[in-house]
Amino acid sequence: MFKKSKDIFVKHVKDIEAGKSSVQDCLERYPLLREHLDPLLRTALEIRKRRGNGFGKV
Repeated sequence: MFKKSKDIFVKHVKDIEAGKSSVQDCLERYPLLREHLDPLLRTALEIRKRRGNGFGKV
């Protein structure tokens, strides 16, 4: 399950960065993982926002 969760997280970070979806969209797609994905996605977005240089350089 960990690998699948990690793959889902990475996919959604990329989708959010590309403007293809929002955090809420991602959480609605995987309601069983919501508790775990929500803080991870929001933290990743906050890091990106503070660094201002995208996920590729984090």
